[in-house]
Amino acid sequence: MNGETREREPSQEESELEETIGNVQEVFNLNPELSEIGSQEQYIEYLKTIFPESKVKNIVWHGTEKGDIDKFKTKGSGDKVGKLGAMAGSLKAATLKSGRQDQSWLREEQRTPISKDSRLYSMRFNITKPKLVETLEDATLLKREALETDYDGVIIRGMSLMNKKGRKFEFPVETGYGDEYVVFHEDQIYVLGSKEDLLKFKEFLKEK
Repeated sequence: MNGETREREPSQEESELEETIGNVQEVFNLNPELSEIGSQEQYIEYLKTIFPESKVKNIVWHGTEKGDIDKFKTKGSGDKVGKLGAMAGSLKAATLKSGRQDQSWLREEQRTPISKDSRLYSMRFNITKPKLVETLEDATLLKREALETDYDGVIIRGMSLMNKKGRKFEFPVETGYGDEYVVFHEDQIYVLGSKEDLLKFKEFLKEK
C-alpha cells in the first residue's frame, strides 16, 4: 500500500440519517412554528412514531405551482399516475416541480422568478405492501382496481418530468432525484407542519 487511507463508505443507515437530517432542516425552514416546540433532533425521534410499520421511512415531498392544496386527492386526478392515488417523492424532485430549483449558477437575466403559487409539502406515507415498478411510464400502465387486492401503494424507481416547453427529462434513481411514491387512501398520508403535526409533536415531547 502507498500509505493512503481510503475513506470508509457510509452505511445505508448513515446515509438515510443524513438524508433525514437534510429533509427535517427543510421542514423546519418551511414551518418555523416547529422550532418553537422542539429541536430538529427531537423531531427526528418523533417522526419514528408516525407510520412505524411503513416501508417508506423517509420524508416524501410534493411540489406544485398551482397554489395551496387543502387535501391531497387519492382519486380522480387528471394525471396518468395521479389516477392511481396521491403522489410524492424526493425533496430534489419536488423542488424542481415547484419551480424553486437553484438558479444561482445562471446569470441574473436568465433567472425566472418563483411563482406566487409555488408550494412545497412534506409528508410521511404509510405503505406496508408496495408494488415496485421501474419507471414512471410503467406506472401509467397500472390499474388501481387490480392493485388494491394485494398492495396499498406503489414505489416507482425513477421519475420523468415535462417542463413548460414540453421537453422531457428522465431522472433515474442514481441522479439523486430518487423514488416516487403513490398511496391509495387519505389515511395513508400525514402532512408535516400541519396543525395535527404540531399538536402531536407537542404531545410527544410532554411524554418524554
